[in-house]
Amino acid sequence: MTALAGVVLLLVAVQVVFLVSFAELVRGRRERETLGRAPALRGARPLDDLAASRAWWHRVEAARAAGDVARLGDPGLLRTLLDDPHPAVQSAATSGLAPLVDPTTVGQLLDRLAERPMAVRLQQFALLKASLPLTEPALLQRLVADAPPRRLKSWITLAEAIGS
Repeated sequence: MTALAGVVLLLVAVQVVFLVSFAELVRGRRERETLGRAPALRGARPLDDLAASRAWWHRVEAARAAGDVARLGDPGLLRTLLDDPHPAVQSAATSGLAPLVDPTTVGQLLDRLAERPMAVRLQQFALLKASLPLTEPALLQRLVADAPPRRLKSWITLAEAIGS
């Protein structure tokens, strides 16, 4: 074997080691991003991992399951999924929230109503109308002159929608 062939083999071996190391680095970074994306959702419960998925359709599945049968009585996951950036996840979380509505949830819905896409906002209007005894006092507290205009507009629209 000549010296040139030895050098070529050494360079090939170094390149292979470099590529393998780079692939491991990229894989590790993706795992850290996934874990860092929703640290509050990661846990031992099956829906937590599904809710922390990078794919929005997995998060929709988690919201539906949490609202239907899986953890009735644990509104924390649904409240977290209400703030998901994807409207489909927000919608699924809203539909699963009906049996778990409490004053805290009503307040969260009212405070974020103006930021929601229109379809989700209408869905949340229906939910807030269905829980009118909790909605009216919370809405009246927020209807003040110094309220942010965008929120005030959505709250007035809600008041019109519930006929109050």
